[in-house]
Amino acid sequence: ATPLIISIARRHDPVTRLLLTKGANPNAFDRDGQTALSEASAVGDEDTVDLLLRYGADPTQHFGKMK
Repeated sequence: ATPLIISIARRHDPVTRLLLTKGANPNAFDRDGQTALSEASAVGDEDTVDLLLRYGADPTQHFGKMK
């Protein structure tokens, strides 16, 4: 998993925000195809979903692929 996805899964909001402000790609996916946005959705973190969308996460991207 990417550092961004790990921080989201562990609910480390300050780390997630820091990674995004330092240029982490909100559309990157891990080897399983999991995206940051799908992870935030899976853990029910609406604030992080909103944050990722503000940083350019693509809501049409699904598990590392375009719909």
